[in-house]
Amino acid sequence: MGERTQYSPGTFSWADLTTTDQPAAKTFYGSLFGWEFEDMPVGGGIFYSMAKIGAKDVAAISPQPEQQRDAGVPPVWNSYVTVESADDALERARELGANRPRSGV
Repeated sequence: MGERTQYSPGTFSWADLTTTDQPAAKTFYGSLFGWEFEDMPVGGGIFYSMAKIGAKDVAAISPQPEQQRDAGVPPVWNSYVTVESADDALERARELGANRPRSGV
């Protein structure tokens, strides 16, 4: 399979999972996809677990923030999309009706 070295705007380019059970998720996805993990410390005893196939990064898994767990938010896959300009993408989103949530919402 070919290897991507760049992503055209509008292309999904990264995915990571935030979960309530990081070790179980690593075991499940590791056995499902053949991923190996490199734990990258981010402070406070928390690790961003980089999923790899060979030496290539393919996704990541991290613990769900306590505030989300306490609010009953389920584990979620975050999908990232490449854009040419974050400022232009923000402006277009606003044109289409997006707005910034108020603090605490």
